Amino acid sequence: MEVDEWRSFTARTAHNEVNRTLSNRNNHIDVSIDEIEQFKISQTGSSAETLQLVDSAWQGICRLSLYQRRALLLSSIDLVIYLLQYGVEEDELLKELAVSREDWEAIASRMPLSDSEIAALANPGSGKQQNGTKASAVKKARFDARKRLKELMNK
Repeated sequence: MEVDEWRSFTARTAHNEVNRTLSNRNNHIDVSIDEIEQFKISQTGSSAETLQLVDSAWQGICRLSLYQRRALLLSSIDLVIYLLQYGVEEDELLKELAVSREDWEAIASRMPLSDSEIAALANPGSGKQQNGTKASAVKKARFDARKRLKELMNK
């Protein structure tokens, strides 16, 4: 991916996440995608409000259970990129996901992971018989994580 394509991708991702979060607060701000595409993503160019919003979301994610954090983050490469782009350190992310750097390199190359892959990470070596049950547990954990995160963000 070239630099301009990367900036366009991250700008669209940021646009969607910010608008989704603000719509959950009933404070929807309508920003045109053209304006966002022109925005250069950099530490000095990032608005304080966006950094504060990302930090608040990250603090909420850290308050979730490990299973919920994994279900939420490992199923969304966009969310992980967004967090890393706006100030969450990779080491901090790995600590909260309780994965080693070596495991992370293998995981990151396959993201987004399916529910059954996330379940396998949580219970390595378990049989395939309960695969459907485990996948539905991951789906439920992700749903609960989003619900809890919404509650935390609205406080």
